[in-house]
Amino acid sequence: MSEYNFTKDPLNIPRLTQEIQESSITIALDYINYFGTALDVFFKAALSAGEETVLGDLVTAHTGEPLVENEIKTVSIAQSDSDTGGIKITSKFAPDGWLQRIHEIEFTTSILGGAIHDKDYTNQDTGWSYVSFYENIAGVETLMESPTQSDLDTKCIRTDFSWMPDVDYMILSGVVSQLEIPSDEVYFWGMFLDVDPALNAYGIFPIEVLGGGMNMRYVESRDRVGLKGVSGSNVYYAGVMSPNGFVDLPPGLGTNRIRYIFRHPLGLNHRIQSIFEIFRP
Repeated sequence: MSEYNFTKDPLNIPRLTQEIQESSITIALDYINYFGTALDVFFKAALSAGEETVLGDLVTAHTGEPLVENEIKTVSIAQSDSDTGGIKITSKFAPDGWLQRIHEIEFTTSILGGAIHDKDYTNQDTGWSYVSFYENIAGVETLMESPTQSDLDTKCIRTDFSWMPDVDYMILSGVVSQLEIPSDEVYFWGMFLDVDPALNAYGIFPIEVLGGGMNMRYVESRDRVGLKGVSGSNVYYAGVMSPNGFVDLPPGLGTNRIRYIFRHPLGLNHRIQSIFEIFRP
């Protein structure tokens, strides 16, 4: 692998990738990193002197103009609109080869392991979901490290559920429902793009999509509450889309993680179902 370094602003990684691949450079491009104005281009092997010149000219001429990535690929007719006589059309804004899917998950607050049900069609755990528990220490919500079930029964005041597939996906909607109405206040928040704090230095922060704390006592059992977007949002397991284009990152930093926060009475066991409507490979 060979690395070539430049200073460039603006820059669009998908477009520069296309420009390199369509150039006279014969060595295969490996990947591109871009932070701030620092541009690092990696190839599978060293370029010739002539190819280095071509690469430099490409970077200099590069305008940073984004590619048009998500064209409308297909439309599906859902049903007739009785009021207008028209039809409702749902457009697919997703890469070729991605299929629309429904992903269902269940979990329980204050239960060791979260009693998570998140399985594929062979009944095997996907490994995409996990729960975290918090206790109150001197007025501060503190993550419980290696708690026992007895600890959760007597100390747990908050349960976080996190879902992070090891694939890229486009999310259309997400809803939750509860098996029973709680007898005490249970407040629910939803976080999208739940990135690790290390990425905050690059201006990447979690997005609070369900703020204020929804009181689940006002939600009927088995009713579904959540959000359905006007269009889907693409998220990536090993990178994030920035104003300057796609930024490659190590996998598992939360760039495609969704987190639910439930604040509840001590040790409450409350059963929750979550359903995501997504496109994925």
